[in-house]
Amino acid sequence: MPKPKVNSSRSELSPKGNNAPLLDNKLEGYTEEELKEYRQVFNMFDTDRSGAIDLDELEAAMKHLGLELTRHDLDKIIDEVDQRGNHEIDFDEFCEVMRRLYEKKSSWNDVIRQCLDVFDRV
Repeated sequence: MPKPKVNSSRSELSPKGNNAPLLDNKLEGYTEEELKEYRQVFNMFDTDRSGAIDLDELEAAMKHLGLELTRHDLDKIIDEVDQRGNHEIDFDEFCEVMRRLYEKKSSWNDVIRQCLDVFDRV
């Protein structure tokens, strides 16, 4: 009996098909270096390593960054970013936020440096 042919090429997976890697599709257009840097910053915020940043983690991260925001303001931030409706910031959603921040900043290195500096002090 012949073995079934397994197709592992991402380019041949249909975005609408059941085998389409959801996260890979959402992260198209990012370089490997960007994703690596975003993952480092994301992991600093995702203190419980759940794969998402919840309200408490966002509050702690903002405090470490020297920002005192109300829980209501933090809720609004999450609602603006949260595309899944799970009231958390998942990695792909975080990448989109970081991309927007990068477009507004003069240098991506400044964003990363600021985040790393804050967490080095903790």
